[in-house]
Amino acid sequence: MTLGFWSTDQIHGINAAWIGLAASLVLMTAQLGFVPPPVFKSSVDFSMILFVAGTLTLGTVVNASGLGDIIAHAVLPALPSQADNDFLNFISLSLLGIGTSIFTTAPGMPAVLTPLAPELAQTTGFSINTVLMTQVIGFSTVLLPYRVGPLIVAMGLACESTRPLLKITLSLFVVTLLVLLPLDFLWWKLLGQI
Repeated sequence: MTLGFWSTDQIHGINAAWIGLAASLVLMTAQLGFVPPPVFKSSVDFSMILFVAGTLTLGTVVNASGLGDIIAHAVLPALPSQADNDFLNFISLSLLGIGTSIFTTAPGMPAVLTPLAPELAQTTGFSINTVLMTQVIGFSTVLLPYRVGPLIVAMGLACESTRPLLKITLSLFVVTLLVLLPLDFLWWKLLGQI
């Protein structure tokens, strides 16, 4: 039934996330017997569930409360962007995405920055498409592990500390800033996006 609802979401208009949530609730209902109550109590880490729920809703709360617009508009004047300096503009937009996702988590960052794309395009001289593409750099560059729920869930399921994960994400962040961002800029320049 879940697959049927997912594949026909354009017909009925129910978001795939709600369908998945409903299916999860049905499967966890003790009376149906898919997961017996003693097994459910002993094997489910409720602190992890609460953490993931909080992380995923953080972006929605920031966006719905208007805090995302306030943060983004406060940061815009501070961006060191110049219409004739493509590299500086590219780095500024990428860092804006990374910084915004710290407050909104990775899933919430596009909801905050996408409405600002025309204003950012005018400020930097880039096309709106290029400005939107820099958001991918922002939400794919993981500075702190809490921004990406699946990383935290994986560490929780493996009963591992997040300290090693933090070391990895910080190391990858430094590599991204020093190596990958300049290479990405050159690649986009070669493709004619900048």
